[in-house]
Amino acid sequence: MADGPRETRPLGGTGPVGGDAWVSSRSGQTPTRTVSPADRERLRHERTQALSEALHEATDVLGRYAPGLSALVARDLDGEADRERRVAVHQFDEAHRLLTEGRQLLASLAKLSLDEALLALDRCPPERLLGALHPLHGFNDHFSRWPGCAGLFPLPRPGEGGGIGTRRLRTTEDLAMTDPELSKPVDKGFRARLRRWLGF
Repeated sequence: MADGPRETRPLGGTGPVGGDAWVSSRSGQTPTRTVSPADRERLRHERTQALSEALHEATDVLGRYAPGLSALVARDLDGEADRERRVAVHQFDEAHRLLTEGRQLLASLAKLSLDEALLALDRCPPERLLGALHPLHGFNDHFSRWPGCAGLFPLPRPGEGGGIGTRRLRTTEDLAMTDPELSKPVDKGFRARLRRWLGF
């Protein structure tokens, strides 16, 4: 379990983004077009839904790992095992902090204007929360090697672990660099006619 740099800036706060729980893919290019209000509203809905789903997943994951962590804290460990335990406690606490702040943000979004909501969601992407859950999925494998710690943590469920937290959602900046034609809603009537023509 790596004891590397962690993201410590609160969700929705200001300041530079950093840490291994956040994967940035911003190109640094200047936006080439103005994003329409309809596109921005769709983006707010998409990112709000993604944050809600990340909070749901985090609640489930932290609930499953909390009993094992409590038992781990109660164990008589020293040396390397104690150091690894302190790292695990920090990682769990960090994920719990992001979960709490994410819930507060989700509750406040309805009170924000469209611009304020998009800015807050760009500053606190759900990927940060999912990335903070990533180390927890290795607790079972990692602590099973220490005497008296085997079986404290559940095995990760299918799909948990590798690659989680690296998904990148669109931002207002991304939309501004997209071909306007690609961001237009598809005519549902045309889509239905196309499906009938193709036979499915």
